[in-house]
Amino acid sequence: MKNKFLTPIFVNLFVALVYLIAGWLSIQFAVFEHFSALVFFPAGIALAFFLTYPAMYVLPGIFVGALIISLIVLTRIELIAHNVIFSAVIALVSCLQVIVGKYLFRKMIGFPLTLSRDRDIFLFLLVVPIICLVSTTLGLGVIHVFNPSALNFMPVWLMWWIGNIMGTYVMLSLVLSFIGRPRAVWKTRRWFIGILVLLSLIIISAIVWNIRQFEDKRLADQFKIRTQEAAEVFKIALKTEELIQDGVSRLFASSDKVTRDEFKSFVNWTTYNEQHIQVIEWLPRILHSERQAYEEEQKKHFGEDFFIKEIVSHKTLGPSKAYPVYFPITYLEPEADNLIARGFNPYSSVVSKKVIDKAIESGQAVARSPLKMIRDKELIDALVIYRPIYQTQTGKFSINKENNEVIGLVNVVIRVKEFVDDILKQSSQPEFLINWLDIQSGDFFYQQSEERTSRIKHYVDFELAGRHMQLQFYPTTYFMNTYSTSLASLALVCGFLITTLFTLLFLSITGRTHRISKEVTIRTQELTQATKRAQSSEQRIRDVLKQMKVTEQKLRLSDVAFNSTSEAMMITDANKYIIAVNQAFTDMTGYSYEEVIDQYPDFLISEFASHQSIRLTQELWDVMRDKGMWRGEVIISTKSAESLPTYLSVSAIYDSAQSVTNMVAVFTDMTEVKEAHAIIEQHANFDALTNLPNRRLFTDRLQQAIKRAERLGEKICLMFLDLDRFKDVNDTLGHEFGDELLRQMAFRISSCIRDMDTVARLGGDEFTIILSEFKNKAHAINVAKSLISEIEKPVEIQGQTLRLSTSIGVTFFPDDAAEPGMLIQNADRAMYAAKDMGGSAFKFYNAELAASWQARTFIINELESALSRQELIVYYQPIISLSLNHALYAEALVRWNHPVRGMIPPSDFLPQAERMGLIDKIDDYVFKRVCDDLKQWTNSGRAVPHISINRSAHNFGGQRARLDWLAYLREVSIPSELITLEITESTLMQKQSESRMLLYRLRDADIKIAVDDFGTGYSSLSYLKEMDVDYLKIDRSFIHDIDQSEDDRAIVEAITEMAKRLDIMVIAEGVETAIQAEILKNIGCHALQGFFYSKPLSKSEFEVYLRSFENG
Repeated sequence: MKNKFLTPIFVNLFVALVYLIAGWLSIQFAVFEHFSALVFFPAGIALAFFLTYPAMYVLPGIFVGALIISLIVLTRIELIAHNVIFSAVIALVSCLQVIVGKYLFRKMIGFPLTLSRDRDIFLFLLVVPIICLVSTTLGLGVIHVFNPSALNFMPVWLMWWIGNIMGTYVMLSLVLSFIGRPRAVWKTRRWFIGILVLLSLIIISAIVWNIRQFEDKRLADQFKIRTQEAAEVFKIALKTEELIQDGVSRLFASSDKVTRDEFKSFVNWTTYNEQHIQVIEWLPRILHSERQAYEEEQKKHFGEDFFIKEIVSHKTLGPSKAYPVYFPITYLEPEADNLIARGFNPYSSVVSKKVIDKAIESGQAVARSPLKMIRDKELIDALVIYRPIYQTQTGKFSINKENNEVIGLVNVVIRVKEFVDDILKQSSQPEFLINWLDIQSGDFFYQQSEERTSRIKHYVDFELAGRHMQLQFYPTTYFMNTYSTSLASLALVCGFLITTLFTLLFLSITGRTHRISKEVTIRTQELTQATKRAQSSEQRIRDVLKQMKVTEQKLRLSDVAFNSTSEAMMITDANKYIIAVNQAFTDMTGYSYEEVIDQYPDFLISEFASHQSIRLTQELWDVMRDKGMWRGEVIISTKSAESLPTYLSVSAIYDSAQSVTNMVAVFTDMTEVKEAHAIIEQHANFDALTNLPNRRLFTDRLQQAIKRAERLGEKICLMFLDLDRFKDVNDTLGHEFGDELLRQMAFRISSCIRDMDTVARLGGDEFTIILSEFKNKAHAINVAKSLISEIEKPVEIQGQTLRLSTSIGVTFFPDDAAEPGMLIQNADRAMYAAKDMGGSAFKFYNAELAASWQARTFIINELESALSRQELIVYYQPIISLSLNHALYAEALVRWNHPVRGMIPPSDFLPQAERMGLIDKIDDYVFKRVCDDLKQWTNSGRAVPHISINRSAHNFGGQRARLDWLAYLREVSIPSELITLEITESTLMQKQSESRMLLYRLRDADIKIAVDDFGTGYSSLSYLKEMDVDYLKIDRSFIHDIDQSEDDRAIVEAITEMAKRLDIMVIAEGVETAIQAEILKNIGCHALQGFFYSKPLSKSEFEVYLRSFENG
């Protein structure tokens, strides 16, 4: 349906496009003056498309193309108001013409149109002119009826008719050679007609172009002669006006004083035959001091309303403003038509003043640029020429400047239109249009034509009264039609007529050829059919013989294939007794051909696969009888009594009566497939490192255990184990060491539970245990204690002995949760609670723990926004130095002052920050706050403390999206020796290049390095020496019972003695009593830190502490 809708649209668009292109090409051959073309190609194209395609496929496209072409062409004649209507009419009659054409062709020539016979071609030549009468007569008739003066009817009608005829003759056969039907006829003519029309178009275009070039040159020469004569007459007439002005000027020069009557008489005499002169004026030079007296004098002649004037608004004159000098019009003849100009001072106009000054300066007459003069409140085009009159020192008037002073001006004003009409005296049908251009200003004195692109034109430059001017002549249509010839049109028509004759001759020849070819084809087909019948009989005989050979060959190949295939094959008769086996069957089962022939095959199959519903051999035969085939897995017994897994495919063979004649069984050895499947199952369900069930198998077993417990009303215990500080082992001793440790831990965990229970490794150092048939919590407690005890036993790997602990989370089904996901989540949360207890512990999931996790969730959700809101606050805890160096030391500690929950301790949010990946941002935040405080204290001039800052081991060396601490120190100008970096033992042991490089950079920048919580990890003393550590901070776990535990005191003494020998300062943390402080002093610790001396202080409290330190 979609294609049926789109195809007509695309065809119509294509037709409209081709119509437009052909129409544009035809317009290029149009006759000058008319809008019709001598060869209108779209007429033939439209008819060819309509003869080939249904009306709905082409008529809209023809209408659109004709409408656009008509709109373009009709703009050449004056039908602007009706262009769209007339264009629509022409488009409609164009569609009507193709309908009439198709009808006449069907009636007089036949359909489809092939033009293969001479009679058809002759009728084609006669019918085309009749068809072309439709659009020519109707279209042009409508235009002529509504606008008879728009065009010359008969010439245009004849040219339109000829254009349609020629276009149809040329293009119809060309287009049909590409789209015409039958294709077999027209396709053979395509290239000859196409090349012929293309060459004709090129040759005719070249000939017509050369003829038009010759015609244009001839017309241009003739036009130049005609217009040159007119230009000379024009210049002579203008010279006459200059002489008249010169005569009036000499009147003044020849008399001491010229009266108004003398001026009038002389001007009337000199301009008797010059009706185009608007006025000749005398403008005396009047100083401002003389203005009042001058106006009073002139009122005697002109009346009381006389005053010196200037233009005050469009078409309005009013009293002149005050100027140093005036040149008012005083004498003017004729006076009757120019009274409005009396007293007008042209010197008030910027343009006129510039021209007058130029005339006075040069002593010559100077013409003004084109001027619109006010006469009877109308504007007329005028040419104004100013001529200065001078006064000698003796008081006489003169036209010579020689050291004389200007006394006035003689102006001549010429009405341009009357002047041009009077001089040229052109008839009602002029041969040319004229423009009179002032070159200096670019304005026109007179303009008849705005055309600038005419191919024939003539320009004449001349000078008048010191002004450069130009006469521009353009030919009229009358001139072009009068002096043009029809050589180009004749060549165009003759050329395409010759092309048409050659085309029709070729159509006649190819038509005969096609008819002969068609007759030969029919006779050949009849002969071919007779030959085929004879050959068919012979072929059937050959096919029978060939089929016999093929059958023989197939039997031979089947025997080879039967015995060569690697699959074991067995064939039985209709009674299921073996009649044949191949060699592969013997190789697989060990039975020879002789041992199984005529045997019933039930001795082979020992059992079916567990998922098959068929169990007995007779059942198998029953299925075969109903369905004709069976496939499935079976276990066969070999001669040596071995069980062999195989895939069995049994197919029945039927005769023509659809009765079973044989059965074919194919056995495929599945041993390797089963082994591969077992390996895949192992990899899919068991951890490759520990061989324990993985997460997938664990989830499945947990679901099965829950279903069993629901069914039997039992309980389940789920344990979640995580090895404490296992990451430190990986970081310090390597992943191979860690992998072996995991294997040994998996073995120990498995040894602590029953066979019915499940141990699984979820990943990393996380293990889970499912205790089935669980009765009470005492059982779970015993297992948890056993696990902790077993895991904490020393383990020796690669010659190194270490101890490990674990944290265990315990939850119960159905007491804590009823679905696997919640059980795992509860056990995981309980495990983290055990870790928060310090590790080496187990924890049951309970309501209190759920509330704790809600608090953790709150922290996770709020922590990042707390950083942006700057809710984290830095506290400072003083470190008391026991050495002679009484410098002030303190450790920067972070607190969270939540707006709702108040102060949140770091133990509640820092572990969550590490899990969320925010610990790096918190470290950078604390560092910037400490640096800002140090900067403030430095600027205040008070004592500046040395501050210890912690940096987390998490992503210690990574610098991406982190603050560069050294760069920030340089930015805020803080001495680096004021900063001590506190790191854990695990950070010191990290082997990553980024971590090592950062430690070296900080150390080289004089930042002190302190190892925090020393004694709780797996440090090697070599790293202490390698990194040149400055301080060791003994963990508070060794300080808490130092006054009671000899072991703790011995450990502290050993660490202190070792540090002294390595030249490392020792700081004891967590000092809370005076006894502890005294013991540590006696041991030799260099500094103490704890609540005994001071709790962590806010910034303001610490500043008070600083002032007390300064005051001693």
